[in-house]
Amino acid sequence: MKNITDFHLSMIPDEGKNIFFENELLLADSIGVEVDHEAIRQLLPMPPFQIDFIMMVFCLGGELSFILNQQEIRLHANDVVFVNNNDIGEILDTSKHFEVFVIGFSNRNYFENIYSKSAWEFRNFLLFRSHFPIPEQDMKEYFMFYELMRNKLSDKEFIPKKEFIAKSLSLMGVIMQNTIMNVSKLIPQNSKQRNILLLEQFINLVKMHFRKQHNLQFYADELCITPKYLSQLVYETSGHFASDWIKKYLLDEAKTLLKEGHYTVNQVADLLCFPNASYFTRFFKRQTHMTPMQYQKE
Repeated sequence: MKNITDFHLSMIPDEGKNIFFENELLLADSIGVEVDHEAIRQLLPMPPFQIDFIMMVFCLGGELSFILNQQEIRLHANDVVFVNNNDIGEILDTSKHFEVFVIGFSNRNYFENIYSKSAWEFRNFLLFRSHFPIPEQDMKEYFMFYELMRNKLSDKEFIPKKEFIAKSLSLMGVIMQNTIMNVSKLIPQNSKQRNILLLEQFINLVKMHFRKQHNLQFYADELCITPKYLSQLVYETSGHFASDWIKKYLLDEAKTLLKEGHYTVNQVADLLCFPNASYFTRFFKRQTHMTPMQYQKE
């Protein structure tokens, strides 16, 4: 199995056109630059790599082949792909005259400006389809906003840069919501496939947050569905209750920490964000029929 290396926002290859704003926002493009695929591969981390930021990649022309979360994707003109933090990717190939513009976010708060929190269609759509074609006119409008943001960030005399970026991203979000609604109408819905993808999203969230978030409500909120629906869907798709998945990861981590012998029971309870050691002991005993202390001794 290949080792997975971290890929941070600052590691995106710079063709002299990258703009970083407050170490949180990146604007970059390959427009007018002849792409040297081998040079790009040398600048990127060794594949596969885990992405430590969020980005939207808009393709204006040419072709890019890559793997994202074990799925091969080919990006063509007027395609867009949304890449989330913790996604695992690997670039396979690019055409010589491949033109994209990228908007990247190291801070999720910037990305939240892209859409209204009430736009459930947008957020749910991205759970199941991160790569899709968009109308040429929409692409022109996104590129217009991209150029406006580049121009204002490059202008030393323009002061309210942060406000301008926030407004621009919000307006892009309005157009994106319309794009999503139109694209959704063209995609046949396969409920079984949607359920499997949602289960994968849930498990990925649990892997990321189980140490601090034990409540099903948190995961339901992240997926924009109710806890009851999430629990029902996870059980029908996996044969296990959603709460059981959270308990499984908590228990496995607790056993690992106790086996290492570097932590007391109290410290393990703190590391896994239990209210206190007594609560943790009750949880552990219900799952294993022994106390954490007994498990550690054995």
